[in-house]
Amino acid sequence: MKQGGRIVIWAKGCRSVSWWGGGLGPGIVLSMLMAVVVHAQPSPSLESTPPPSRLQFEHLATHPFNQTTAILQDHEGFLWLGQRGTGLFKFDGYTHQQYIHAPDDTTSLGKNQIRALFEDRAGTLWVGTQGGGLNRFDREAETFTRFQHDPADPTTISNDSIHVIVEDGAGSLWVGTRHGLNRFDPATETFTRYYLDASSRTHNWIRSLLADQHGTLWVGSWGVNRFDPTTETFSTLLLFPEAPTFERDDADTFVNVVWALHEDAAGRLWVGTERGGVYRFAPETNTFINYRNDPRDVRDLLPAVSWDNNGIPFNADIVWDITSDAEGGLWVGTHQDGLFWIDPASGTSVAFQQDLFDPHSLSSNEVSTVYIDRQGILWIASMDGTLDRVDRASRSFEHIYARLGDPNSLRDSFTWSISDAPDGALWVTSGNEETRTLHRLDRQNDTYQFFQPDPNDPHSLRNGFPVLVDEQGAVWTGGGENTLSRMDPERPGYFIHFQHDPEDPESLPPGRVISLYEDRAGSLWVGTRNFGLSRMEDRAQGRFSRFPFESDHGYVNSIYEDQAGLLWIGTTRGGLYRFDPATETTRNYRPNPDESGSLSSSMIFGICETTQHPEWLWVAAYSGGLRRLQKDTETFTHFTVQNSDLPDNGVQGLLCDAQGRVWMSTDKGLSRFDPTTETFTNYNTDDGIQGLAFNSWAYHQSRHSGEMFFGGPGGINAFSPDALYDNPHPPEVSLTRLRLYNEPVSVGGDSPLQERLSKTEQLTLRHDENDVTFEYVGLHFADPTHNQYQYILEGYEDA
Repeated sequence: MKQGGRIVIWAKGCRSVSWWGGGLGPGIVLSMLMAVVVHAQPSPSLESTPPPSRLQFEHLATHPFNQTTAILQDHEGFLWLGQRGTGLFKFDGYTHQQYIHAPDDTTSLGKNQIRALFEDRAGTLWVGTQGGGLNRFDREAETFTRFQHDPADPTTISNDSIHVIVEDGAGSLWVGTRHGLNRFDPATETFTRYYLDASSRTHNWIRSLLADQHGTLWVGSWGVNRFDPTTETFSTLLLFPEAPTFERDDADTFVNVVWALHEDAAGRLWVGTERGGVYRFAPETNTFINYRNDPRDVRDLLPAVSWDNNGIPFNADIVWDITSDAEGGLWVGTHQDGLFWIDPASGTSVAFQQDLFDPHSLSSNEVSTVYIDRQGILWIASMDGTLDRVDRASRSFEHIYARLGDPNSLRDSFTWSISDAPDGALWVTSGNEETRTLHRLDRQNDTYQFFQPDPNDPHSLRNGFPVLVDEQGAVWTGGGENTLSRMDPERPGYFIHFQHDPEDPESLPPGRVISLYEDRAGSLWVGTRNFGLSRMEDRAQGRFSRFPFESDHGYVNSIYEDQAGLLWIGTTRGGLYRFDPATETTRNYRPNPDESGSLSSSMIFGICETTQHPEWLWVAAYSGGLRRLQKDTETFTHFTVQNSDLPDNGVQGLLCDAQGRVWMSTDKGLSRFDPTTETFTNYNTDDGIQGLAFNSWAYHQSRHSGEMFFGGPGGINAFSPDALYDNPHPPEVSLTRLRLYNEPVSVGGDSPLQERLSKTEQLTLRHDENDVTFEYVGLHFADPTHNQYQYILEGYEDA
């Protein structure tokens, strides 16, 4: 390696890079440059602010953050999580470092019960504990300095139970404790104590603090108080009746604590309380507006409160936390009522609650902490110990599934076939042979109609698989053996059945209907089991033309019309067929082990073509991966697990989008292929897909909107392909550890590291220190498993 080489991180791979210098030269000088990291999480733009009606809550069950009480992202991008009994954790998205109280170490954390986390403008991390005082963290030494109460010293903090820490515009640090408010002087490391007047009937147990943009300090206890640092005086603006005067179980009164004080981007003050829900301060009248649907009749007790809530539906009593996003929406954590999003401008709100039948719903309705990090990731901690993570930008995979007891959901999540109608309705067949149900989903109004077989009604549904809605709105379904059924839109539930007649060669061919397709000319094509292809010539009389294949092909799984008007047919045993309706001739493509450019599997499910490259045909060869047919040379290019990032060779369904990309459902998730770069982007259950496994016939693309649908045992995922793209905002990159000969290098002394690696700009190593490993991380928490990295040793490696 040349002297003065640079380590530049911007590539895809593991999170460490090693170099062995071979003893070249008397010494090696490395300059470190942390550069670009690409994060491949699907992320639509957040420029508009529609109500977030669908969010995917990811449960961090595998991490030890089981009692999270405080969350903070520091200036370096690391996430800090304070716990109720297990101390403090530093989290980089992959690994964590734990800091705990050690009875024999005065430089350890004061106590393991964390109540508050705060980083001041100098980048110092402050930790408030219950019983362990205020703790200042030294990042270089990874030690804590404790500030604790001393009854004999009035310049110490007033109490060791710390509930909240803030910094005002002048740089003063304010600490709310179980007994009084404190201001910290960093020059003398002393505290000045302030107490609320006992005669005011408020309380010195400080639960919340806010230093607003105007320099005002707001103090929450048994009411809302305003503190003037200049005069060092309190004024009480809102006072709630205090126990025991008003009993806690008396539904007509308030026994209130102010748990949350928050200022939004517009400068509005919001208050979260124990019994009154959410309040907003109206400075023009010096009063508070209560956001609640059923206010109690206590106006004589609370004259400073009105109930003009701008029509926002909000009906939670206990509010533990409030934060706001960059778009102006409020996120409110409540006790037993879940998580609320409130838009004060439009007067709308959305409630998110636990759904035991939805694995991507909120983990718990007892939301105690809500936090939004710098990338917009929403973190939700609950009283029962759960921690959820939500990428608010990733709202694109809609999940349609069966919800027990909900009449407006699928009857069974196991999806077999999907189609959409010109009126926008979605038609879905789900369930096994005994419980087969055809559904009509009005997605705009979220209402469902159900059609099931009735042995006593000859015009009821026969089977429901497959389903196709034609351009006139008629619903076509397979009817089991030897039957095709049609339901006209003006006669819901009334099916006309067309059946095979051995004496009539123009009747429906024998065997089960497996696939249905309407071409651009409006012809209806029917694929059957073992008999090939047929075209319906007379929809009223049920007359068919039959085009059987010569060889044993099994099922006709899929039918697709290309831009030239040719039909491509995927079969179970016969490979791929090309059918020319004008000449009624076929061409068959099958695997040939002696030809490298032949088809790799006889089982074909999905077929599609892009407008950008009509010379190619894309084929899902089950067990054989993705195949690209070059039409003029009739040769196939193979993309498999063995030679690409395709997640699994079991490709079930295939759809092409308007941007020329290929989407496929596999046995290990959903995948998107970019033919220009020949790269795959893979989506798993963390991204909100219904499950890793999908069903072979359950895929569909709307002719009207371009929306895609993929179904499986867990329901259906619906999404617009244009709404999914790689996040253009790279993570914050940090070098986290240096190893020499695989041993960690400490900071200070005669170590080559004189400060933390992330702060080191130049590193000088001796000639014999030539086995070097750097560990690094990209700090973006939406889904760290999708982060991609690159690195190069400039001056040593070629780019």
